[in-house]
Amino acid sequence: MKTFYFDTETYPIRPGLMAPKLVCLQHAYDEDEPRVVLAKDSVGIFYEAFTNPNVLCEAHNEPFDLAVAAAHAEDLVQPIFRMLAEGRGRDTQ
Repeated sequence: MKTFYFDTETYPIRPGLMAPKLVCLQHAYDEDEPRVVLAKDSVGIFYEAFTNPNVLCEAHNEPFDLAVAAAHAEDLVQPIFRMLAEGRGRDTQ
């Protein structure tokens, strides 16, 4: 199983907005060099990782990053919950 490491960067959190707007996504698979993409280019990358049954998705404070991804693109909500139900999410915090 490959590991997809990811981190989101966002606008500031404020009262009533716990999943702020996505600015960019930092990501890498296993030993690959990390890449940074702007929010507009992130949905396909998230979707590929979240829907691949052979990929473990790992982040530090993963619930926050997944909430940001889901708020950014509604199409990611079901893949996120499916990935978590399959036990393919890991939070390093």
